[in-house]
Amino acid sequence: MPITITWDTDEKKAIRYDFVGAWTWPEFREAVAQTYALMDTVPHTVASIANFTESGPLPSGAILEVRQALTNTPANSGIVIITEGSMFVNTLVQVFTKTYKKLGQRVTTAKTLEEARQIVDQQ
Repeated sequence: MPITITWDTDEKKAIRYDFVGAWTWPEFREAVAQTYALMDTVPHTVASIANFTESGPLPSGAILEVRQALTNTPANSGIVIITEGSMFVNTLVQVFTKTYKKLGQRVTTAKTLEEARQIVDQQ
């Protein structure tokens, strides 16, 4: 599968999405469903790290897909950190956070996975 989901920390404080090569929105929606099922197994807040290090091009319709995913999150869903995104991905994140101010408060970017993990630790 071009999108894999794993716990990023032993403490289960963050779930990491690894996007590899080309992927589709149905695959993204399946990964989101898997993530929410994992979040339901713990009582504490869980951050999401979207790792685009090896991702292919972003499919069209990103803003609406992300908005839908963030609208239906579990109660313990925390910050979403987009890592290693291209200039295009980072620009879309900026547009999203300005367009959907309330949802956008939960989304940020990091240049590396290590930086994303530091953000998780600061939460």
